Parts: sequence; structure tokens; C-alpha cells
Amino acid sequence: MVKDKIKKLKKFSKGNNKLYVFMKTRMFFILISVSMVLLFGFCSVFESSEDKVKGLWIIEESVHKGYDTRYEYMGNFLTFKADMTCELPITGMADAEINADFGKWKILKDDSIEYLMIETPNELFNYKFRIYFTEKVYKQGSLEKIVLTSGDSVYISATLTQGIQEHELPPR
Repeated sequence: MVKDKIKKLKKFSKGNNKLYVFMKTRMFFILISVSMVLLFGFCSVFESSEDKVKGLWIIEESVHKGYDTRYEYMGNFLTFKADMTCELPITGMADAEINADFGKWKILKDDSIEYLMIETPNELFNYKFRIYFTEKVYKQGSLEKIVLTSGDSVYISATLTQGIQEHELPPR
């Protein structure tokens, strides 16, 4: 009985060789198409933290050693640029004199935890921050939000501005 079924199958496949080749080719193209869609989908999902950090952020909350420091800033923006420099808010004339409104930044990885390291003379931002990316949801949509923490001493929450590109910012 099994031998008869195998003979019929062989006879069918010999008679329908063109159909078999067509189906095999079609399955190959479907497999390639699905693979490409998945590959591009995963590439967009796994955007690097460096790319996520770049941009102009509005500081919404800032706590330094237990004190709300948001109102001490002269401006409430953080700007992380593609050349790995950043512009930071300063707290007064002393910071302005030592050029504390600029710094360098980089992403550090320790196991699966990512950190944002800012090197600047500005003591409020010269830390290694743990990065948390979230979303702030509005009726009109959502915006990227970042939370930076450094131990128990610093907590900064900021929202990415929409529509302002780095090259559109006024020069300093």
C-alpha cells in the first residue's frame, strides 16, 4: 500500500515537474520577502541608544542631592549632538565663566545596562547616568521621554522636542 502511494507520488511529480519548479521558486521568493521585512523591522526596533539620545530635550524634572534644581537653570534644554558634544543649562555666572554649558557625551554599556556619561565642568551634569527611555502620552500622540539617574543623588526627566532638528538650532 505504501509502495503504491510512493509510485503515484513519483509519477505525479514527474508529470508536474514544471509546477514543482514554479512552486519551489515561488516559495523561495516568499521566504526572501518575509526575511527582508523582518530584517528591516528588527533594524528599526533596535535603534541604538546613541541615536535615541541625539536631539534637543526639554528638562521637566531635575533633582540633585534631594533639591529641585529645575528653577536654578538658565534655560531648561539639553542638546546631544552627533559629534558627541552636548549643550547643557548653566546655573549662573560662575558656570558661564568656566564654560560649563558644554560637555562631551558617550554611551557606556555594562552587561545589558546602558549609561550616558557626560563629561563637563558643570557639577550638576558631570555624572555617569543610567538611561531609561519611555514615552509621554498626549491626546495628540506620544513623545520620546528620557529619565537619567545617577545613584540616589541625581534624577533628570526630559522630553524630546519634535520638529526642531540640530542643524536648525542657533549657533552659540
